[in-house]
Amino acid sequence: MLERIRTSLTKPPLAVFFIRDSWGKVVRHLFFVPLLLLLPLILTAVIRPGMDPERYQSMKAAVTKDIIGIDARIDSGVLNDPEPANADFAYYTIYVGEQEQSFSSLAVVFEDENLVLMANRIVIESASYEELGLLDFDFEDPTDAEISRLTLSIKSFLDDVGLLLFVDLNYTYIIGLIDYVLMTLFMTLVMMLFIYHVELPFKHRFKLAVYLTTVYVVVELLLVLFDLSVIGFISILVTYIYHVWAYRSIHVIPKGAVK
Repeated sequence: MLERIRTSLTKPPLAVFFIRDSWGKVVRHLFFVPLLLLLPLILTAVIRPGMDPERYQSMKAAVTKDIIGIDARIDSGVLNDPEPANADFAYYTIYVGEQEQSFSSLAVVFEDENLVLMANRIVIESASYEELGLLDFDFEDPTDAEISRLTLSIKSFLDDVGLLLFVDLNYTYIIGLIDYVLMTLFMTLVMMLFIYHVELPFKHRFKLAVYLTTVYVVVELLLVLFDLSVIGFISILVTYIYHVWAYRSIHVIPKGAVK
């Protein structure tokens, strides 16, 4: 597998020899390559564990907009008959008060005496308001100090659970895999439309595209690592160039030309 990745990246014309690979080998390559996209998340988690500053600011903005100002208080570690409210950020929805929960996100719920993390109404983790430093808190208080106290408590709670990295890894992998498959299909169709002098059946074109589109994932990885996502079109351009390069290197020998 690593040899095929190396060849696909450094000598794309030679990838044509992989079109005879079994579907099992092609599918393994297809599922393995998107794992490269997890490297930035793993590196970030090692260097700076916990919720990143950008996501924290997103949470703080959502809480300030949708929760701060509601009629709700925590007194002596007990949430007293709150006005229902919720705020969305990343893969989470923060709920205050009794209300229907979305199945499309993880729920951070302010219950009577605890802050609870749930997935499909199944409790994953909980912590008392006393443990979170929210023994007494007024949701109507709009001062930045109180907003920060609330959001930092939520951040600390989620960091302790450690689920954020797991969710990020799964989300990034699934999106990366879908993106890879769609780009492979797109390049297969483009080559069928514009490089028609090479007579290859669809299955062989698709297999070839699986290997040649490896460069798309690698360029995407480099753009993320160097914070250059703004020029993301380069990954598509390079992938197209690799396909054209490989197809133009294929020489078709007419039937009967070799005796």
